Amino acid sequence: MGVCDPRKIRLVAGRYRELQGLATVADAAVLLVCAAVFPWAVAAPGRLNAALALVGACVLVRATWIRLRLKAYYTRRFGRVAPRLPPQNAALNLVQGALFAVTFGPIVPPLAHYAIVLAMVAAPSSWIVVRDRPYRAYWLLPFGVGGGAALLLMAAPARQAEAWLPLVLLGDALALAVAGWLDHALLAGTLGAGTCDASPESEAAAK
Repeated sequence: MGVCDPRKIRLVAGRYRELQGLATVADAAVLLVCAAVFPWAVAAPGRLNAALALVGACVLVRATWIRLRLKAYYTRRFGRVAPRLPPQNAALNLVQGALFAVTFGPIVPPLAHYAIVLAMVAAPSSWIVVRDRPYRAYWLLPFGVGGGAALLLMAAPARQAEAWLPLVLLGDALALAVAGWLDHALLAGTLGAGTCDASPESEAAAK
């Protein structure tokens, strides 16, 4: 039998829904759509409604069909757990932070502006790193990309920030997709590893 890490098993069992990383990758895909349609929408005022409709359709598909397919996949492969509060939506935090930086940057006092945006973008990712150390240190990537991009938008003039927003969303999406895929790999690698040595010695070594 292989030697396993009881701490990792407890973490994966306790964060089972949150570690279903393909859902995070799907959220990143929605960010990619936002990054793609934003320049097209702002090029002509009449395109805004069409862009919002496209993004709304992507969000709807993500919240219905894709969610059900992912739930079925994880249930079939790893089983199910009792319903709990849904995991934090990191993609939503990144979008909110970026839009806040562009929209309210000139209005909100600088210190409050920095604090609000960093709380939206960086705090959830940093909490994951601290709470689940050392197993999910890769969430430093969305933390760094999201926080850095938000600070860049806040420091830029309004027109420049608007021009940079698609690139920011693209960077956020890629960082989120990497973190989501690594979450999935952690889940699959732990629950799909087969039997392991859960002897008292290995339990004591994990404490």
